[in-house]
Amino acid sequence: MKKVYAMTIAVAISGGLMAQIQVQRPTKRITPKMPTPSGMLPAVLKSGSCVLAEDFEATTVSALVSAGWDIGPQVEQQDDNTGTGLGTFVDAWYIGDAAVANTGGYFPVPDIPPGNLFIMANDDPDPCNCDLIDVNLTTPSMDFTGLTAMSVGFRIYSDENFGGGPTVLQASSDGGTTFTDVLTISASTAWQGLVADLSAFDGMPDVKLRWHWSDGGTGNWATGIAVDDICVNQILPNNLAVNDVFTEDVTQDVFDESVRSLQYTMLPLEQAGPMNVGAAVVNNGGLAQTNVVLTAEILLDGNPVGTYSSSPVATSAPSQVDTIIVSTGYTPTAPGTITVNVTVSADQTDDDMSNNTGSKAMEITGTALADGSNAWARDNNAAGSFFANGTDGYTIGNVFEVTETNSMCYGIGVVFGTSDDGLVVHSELLDANLDLVEESGDHETNASEYNSVGGNNFTYIPLQTPVSLDAGADYVGVLNHFGGGSVRVAASGTPPAQTSFFYDYTDDTWYYLLATPMVRMFLGNAVGVPELESTNGVSLGVNMPNPFNGNTSIQYSLSATHHVSFEVVDVNGKVVFSQDMGAKPAGTHLIDFNASDLANGLYSYTLTADQTRLTRRMMVNNR
Repeated sequence: MKKVYAMTIAVAISGGLMAQIQVQRPTKRITPKMPTPSGMLPAVLKSGSCVLAEDFEATTVSALVSAGWDIGPQVEQQDDNTGTGLGTFVDAWYIGDAAVANTGGYFPVPDIPPGNLFIMANDDPDPCNCDLIDVNLTTPSMDFTGLTAMSVGFRIYSDENFGGGPTVLQASSDGGTTFTDVLTISASTAWQGLVADLSAFDGMPDVKLRWHWSDGGTGNWATGIAVDDICVNQILPNNLAVNDVFTEDVTQDVFDESVRSLQYTMLPLEQAGPMNVGAAVVNNGGLAQTNVVLTAEILLDGNPVGTYSSSPVATSAPSQVDTIIVSTGYTPTAPGTITVNVTVSADQTDDDMSNNTGSKAMEITGTALADGSNAWARDNNAAGSFFANGTDGYTIGNVFEVTETNSMCYGIGVVFGTSDDGLVVHSELLDANLDLVEESGDHETNASEYNSVGGNNFTYIPLQTPVSLDAGADYVGVLNHFGGGSVRVAASGTPPAQTSFFYDYTDDTWYYLLATPMVRMFLGNAVGVPELESTNGVSLGVNMPNPFNGNTSIQYSLSATHHVSFEVVDVNGKVVFSQDMGAKPAGTHLIDFNASDLANGLYSYTLTADQTRLTRRMMVNNR
């Protein structure tokens, strides 16, 4: 996929080298809520109590204003489509959680910690839909008389998407008449925990701070800014913090197909190579830190396999952020959960050890295909929301890097949301130029596959012919929906830039996505991927063995008496076996199925218990 990245960037600069790839704002119908990314948040802790502290958990905007905060003038609401002013005015700032922030689908503030409240200005969803040319959140006046080495610590989310300007922290020493810039904040798709030096205002009796943001000007439609956990106090001299943990070397060039630069939540064992792990480390203290070292401990299923250290960063200045990578040399040799625990240290003794550590985990998948392993995933394994495109067709998917060895791709797994039944979709494997390598047969959507938020019920769609993947090449696993009805695909987690794609049939355009589609690549016949274990007191098990020759056994259980039937359907939707088994009592039952008369290939089997239908897949391999 790196070739596409390179051409795409050229388009962004010159505007015409590759017309089918465009860097532009996606339409509302295809940009979902971005689920919470993994990683650690730094604790912004100070010595003693805060001169000013606000976490926005037990207050309202009106109460803040009464306490001396200034949220600026109200802003005019606008028509969704034309930007025409409606003559009604609302506050630019309001308090809410991640769900409130992303009501309009374009301000995906991570829900960390879950349910956390913060203050935000957001020009997309109700109640605003406003043009926020310049907005300011200003603190009450603070008296720094007799105080030295002052600072402010805070958390902030500001992604600058769709033309949004940078957030600037400003300070005033004359009661808010004039402000000077203190810190320009870089865009990020995660919460940032930052500390800004206010020592230039030491001893002053009337200091105010304000967070300034603009959506880029009249007619522009950007996202917003979120601020939380403000503490103004004397800075700790020595305070390193771990901001995020990486299970891959994220400093590698994303255009280099021979190296792995993306992080995976699931990685097949055959693609696991020597692990280069790391962390983003920020100096939140007031003094430079010398010989900054990151130590990484790696565990497999909770058992330590080694501890490794980075080369030292000679000097880290206050507010400096360093991405430190540890080359461990360790290659996983068995399936299991890999946990990476990191600790940062320096020559100086840290004044706050609570934020010096971080952790991240990933799954090394094996070859026991009946339990859904040998999967390659970039999603966070739980649907956060869903992509859709009305009734129009589209293609959606993710980049996967083949770096260690040649592998065989057998199919693509997808998590569907509620869709229209009976619509034809294909799984497809594309090369680095987004050209078709192989596709599946027709797959028809059905209710047994659907998920709600939090679901991870995968539907496996095999390719017609397994494909040999070349080491040192990138591939894109996608779902292709042909239109004629609504098909929804789950989103889970935040993708690195330009690594998740959506092709819209209606305007013949490829779009970058701001959330990771739950589309996975499988290096095997994962016909036993769990689809729906239990509902309404009815459970359907995986057929054993699978794949099978001749006979297989299928276990199911009922919590009450039901009228039960069983059928088997081939990949073309044809019913090849059907049996009415009559009334069955509560308890566990076994179906013995003989497939000796069936052609080799993938089949689905469905158990119907009164109004409840459960479906799984099996592979016939008659020799």
